[in-house]
Amino acid sequence: METTGVAFPSNVSEALSTHLRVNAQITVIIDAGRWQWLRIPLENLIIGQLSGAHTVLINKTDLVSPEEAEAVEKDAREINGNAIYYRVSGIAEIGANILQAMLGGES
Repeated sequence: METTGVAFPSNVSEALSTHLRVNAQITVIIDAGRWQWLRIPLENLIIGQLSGAHTVLINKTDLVSPEEAEAVEKDAREINGNAIYYRVSGIAEIGANILQAMLGGES
């Protein structure tokens, strides 16, 4: 777990694998409400975080329209089309299938 939001998860994963022989499952959380505002000024950071992700949670989907959530997901998929994407919100419980995917299981 990397909680500052400024690391490149694939580097953390590689270090864990190389030095501790631990395979890491990378989950990245996107703030749908601030995506457009942050996308350009933090482009390199966003690309670095998303590119190695296995699972991407698009959070705060209750604060944007369905069309905005779709645009965020489409943009993120252009960076990493291999990740599994879920739209989530703090007002709804995260389903067991999402938690299983975050742990590396199929969903």
